[in-house]
Amino acid sequence: MFPTAHHLADQFPHALQRMEQTRDVAELAHFFAADAVLSNPGEAHERRGEEGVRDFWQAYLQCFAEIRSEFTHLHMSGRAIILEWLSAGRHADGRPLSYRGVSILAFNPEGKITKFLTYYNTPFAVKTKAISPGA
Repeated sequence: MFPTAHHLADQFPHALQRMEQTRDVAELAHFFAADAVLSNPGEAHERRGEEGVRDFWQAYLQCFAEIRSEFTHLHMSGRAIILEWLSAGRHADGRPLSYRGVSILAFNPEGKITKFLTYYNTPFAVKTKAISPGA
């Protein structure tokens, strides 16, 4: 196991929770490599690079009036971390929501995330304004 895996597995969930509280993506963005790729099923395309990292997380936050993610399981293998989570809060229009999913973080030898993939199963589909028709 790479020494950075434990640090990343410990620190990333806390940084994401702080981002959800403060709505500031700066701290979380520091975990990503300059050429990182991010995607989720609600996105029409991958987000890439430093600007893509900021855009991905800002789009995520715009979906919610409030959101809180709790991490339930963590799996590490080589240069990948799998985080299982449950998120609850209120949609941007005030409707309550709760959904669960899995995020996969691949990282380089320096401990920076190079690929972030997230998958979720919910009747509440998280979609950004960029791809939601009529939004």
